[in-house]
Amino acid sequence: MKLFSILIVLFFNSNFLVSQEEWTEFKSNMNESYRYVHNFNNNIVLTSINSDYIVINYESKEVIKSGKFFEGSVVCEIKVIDDLLYITSLSNNFSDAKVNIFNENYELVNSYNLSNIIGAATNIHKINNNFYFGLTEYPSNSAMILSSGDDFSEFKSSYIFENNSNMMVMYDMEYFNNKIYTVYHNGYLLVSSDYGESWNNKNAFKELYHIIPRQLIVNDMCIMVISDDGYNAVSFDDGDNFIENELLPIYDFKPYGTIVFDNNSIIVSGYSKSTNKGYVLLTKDFGETWEISLETDKQIYSLIQVQDKLICQQIDGKLYSINADVISSVESNNIKQSKRVLTTGRLDYQKSFQNTLEILDINGNIIENDIYNVYENYIDVEGLSKGFYILKEKNNYLQFIKY
Repeated sequence: MKLFSILIVLFFNSNFLVSQEEWTEFKSNMNESYRYVHNFNNNIVLTSINSDYIVINYESKEVIKSGKFFEGSVVCEIKVIDDLLYITSLSNNFSDAKVNIFNENYELVNSYNLSNIIGAATNIHKINNNFYFGLTEYPSNSAMILSSGDDFSEFKSSYIFENNSNMMVMYDMEYFNNKIYTVYHNGYLLVSSDYGESWNNKNAFKELYHIIPRQLIVNDMCIMVISDDGYNAVSFDDGDNFIENELLPIYDFKPYGTIVFDNNSIIVSGYSKSTNKGYVLLTKDFGETWEISLETDKQIYSLIQVQDKLICQQIDGKLYSINADVISSVESNNIKQSKRVLTTGRLDYQKSFQNTLEILDINGNIIENDIYNVYENYIDVEGLSKGFYILKEKNNYLQFIKY
């Protein structure tokens, strides 16, 4: 049994780390039910499922343009890629999957029909001059990841799941450090380091029954997944092992948007499925503990950064903002009572003279003691690689993260 699996302690403290008063209404009095918000050329674009949109100037907060992207189809996803707006769509009878591309003047410059596709294209990424995407629905044994060239006129299967195709909705995709990461409704984490030619199926959550990953966060320090029922998990070894963190403060939280600061500061927007209240949550310790930063009376969807502000969007189009430096300046050791110690090199610890001290990695393997140095009241762990460790002294355990 991995040692970390018995060391996770769950607790909750309702104190606010970032006061709600730090958030202000950026724009209100809009009546449309907008689902999407994007930073497009430092303007804020709000879009409804039916493709109605308005453009708000960041400086003046005034609506400078409005319209409809297309007729007879619903919006499935919007991405800003290479200063163009990519909008995937389905017709109102949920057929005719398309990728529509708009320029900075919100004019249609290209529209590609994805023939022989069931469902809509999602999680589009442009990587190494190729596009990668998943689908919202699949026929039996269909491709879970597809790729194309520099347009969508032709595409090919990049990965196919066998014998279990009814649970294979791709929920999220990230590209980081020349690797493609994807997560699926069945709990699989796939990683490719050769642009989709081959994939490592981590089967990462086979021991974490609560985790059905909805949001994927990848940075220099960790991989984090957030489920849509209040659970989240983190890996410090590229997805080989995951630690299940404490429940989020909102037990039925459905995540929609994420922003990462300084690797360990993660902000997530979403809402409660039972009350429909909107929330912005913050963690400074890789998801071990969470704070409610903002609570509203209606669902919150997207979360974006525009210049020096974070902006989140309520379902009625109302926008809230906070200065980004308020989030980034919060010290990690101020957040509740974390059971894990964060360190960049020095670990404060008073060792008992007669006891043997050991440091274990995430798999319970003993770290060679010539990699770290033990002093009277601290341990120098500068030589350890970044990651999750357990300090063991007799029957006492201390979790710490080198970052």
